[in-house]
Amino acid sequence: MIMEIMINEKETLNIDDVKKAFDAFPNCGGVWKVDNPQGVVAALEVFCAKISDALESQRVQEKENIRNVGVKYGAEDETMLGNLNKLFEQWENGLAADEKTLFNRDGFYPGYNHQKVKILFVGREACYMAGKNYTEFMYASFKKGYVGKWTVNQYPFHRRQAYIAYGIFKALEGDQWRWPSWNTDVPWASEICKGVGGKEKISWAFINLSKLSNETGDWRTDSNRYWPFVKKEENQKRLKDQIGILNPDIIIGGNVPELADILDYKESPNIDNANCYAYYEEGLPLFLNCYHFAAIKSDEKCFYEPVGKVLERYGDIVKRGARCRNGGC
Repeated sequence: MIMEIMINEKETLNIDDVKKAFDAFPNCGGVWKVDNPQGVVAALEVFCAKISDALESQRVQEKENIRNVGVKYGAEDETMLGNLNKLFEQWENGLAADEKTLFNRDGFYPGYNHQKVKILFVGREACYMAGKNYTEFMYASFKKGYVGKWTVNQYPFHRRQAYIAYGIFKALEGDQWRWPSWNTDVPWASEICKGVGGKEKISWAFINLSKLSNETGDWRTDSNRYWPFVKKEENQKRLKDQIGILNPDIIIGGNVPELADILDYKESPNIDNANCYAYYEEGLPLFLNCYHFAAIKSDEKCFYEPVGKVLERYGDIVKRGARCRNGGC
């Protein structure tokens, strides 16, 4: 779990800024003095217990939320959905018994195949999703506006995907590149996500490299399961098959440099932008590797604007690839 302090619904406060704010309090002088350290420790223990209870309550609420929202795919999505389901059946059947209980599917949101530019976001692993379909669960959450007890705007992992997807779609609409202004042109993540698969047909794909859900209770990567799964040759082949089925024009990863090896990018990444490295090779989708989507970082400065800066250089390549795929070459 990552705790954040909200400036507003669209942006979070970086932890360094939080420290500066505390240091600026009158008579604080940047030094913490505690008269009753035992009392502070006891209070923190109570606080942590309450967080644990809240997380459990959230998991129960998430299960309840998804029951009442059906996922409706259009005719243009059905073939892709069928191919993914065949792949997942083979994938799951080839796993060990203890892995099968943790297996979860993922893929794309309704309307994905309607997009002129196909965007695929890639993470590491799901949490508390054993036996579920990750993207169908999140689609239901988008429609309700909540992920558990958090609003979509408060949920960094998915709100950042929404902002970036919106920016890309808008920037590539016209003949000339124009990255939408963060302050004036980009709506709340909840508004973007609520429109997924709707009349405007905005949509994107999302997958995790590991299909084994992290059920440890720790939000950090379950290295004991993640790395053995991702390094296994058979799983890498099926990951490549899944990405091949999704056929994206651009891939945006959340701290997954291992994907470059899985997809056989031979060239070193362009590291001109420290917040977003770019891999590009003829015949492969443009791959941008950013921070983990839940990192305690600025939405604007560490995700949205860095992607925009990289695409000033590579946006035409993405657009050209999309035109060719749609028969426009």
